Amino acid sequence: MKPARSVYIKAGSTLLALGVLVSSAIAGTPRTCSDSEKTCTATCAGSGGTCYVRISQDASGSPTVTAPNLAGWNPGDSICVDRGADIFWFTLENNSSFTVKFGSTHPFASTPLGNQPIFKGKNGHPTHDTIRNDASSPGCYEYSVKHCARGTPCKPADPKVIVKGGSLVPDDAAKPKPMDNK
Repeated sequence: MKPARSVYIKAGSTLLALGVLVSSAIAGTPRTCSDSEKTCTATCAGSGGTCYVRISQDASGSPTVTAPNLAGWNPGDSICVDRGADIFWFTLENNSSFTVKFGSTHPFASTPLGNQPIFKGKNGHPTHDTIRNDASSPGCYEYSVKHCARGTPCKPADPKVIVKGGSLVPDDAAKPKPMDNK
């Protein structure tokens, strides 16, 4: 084998391995969403309500997230809730478990900001938390979900939760302005 060919093969293999590592680092990474990703087709739960989110897997073993109590919702849509809503994650598949992981910027009341909320559940053991009911919670949050069933490898997915809260304006902008009496 010529020396130049060996260098090209080694360099190409290294670049391919680097590409795979970067892609797998990006998949399954919790983050906040961009403005273009903040679209809601329907709201799963209003303030004080409960949104049920089923985690399962498709025929290829990839996680699927569905909102069975949300009319007008389609697979792949973001799950939209209002501030103060409770989200229950669950699975119905026997011998399966799941992990839902948000980033340190998240909307949940039980986990202090700056910490990553991680919710783990399995068949018969759902997990839940309540969305904070304050001005900091509205936004779009992408989370990592893994669903594991006995005999199949665990795969990640990156669905989104959008917390609606109406238009939030700074305190000074919300104050009424005095009328000009000229």
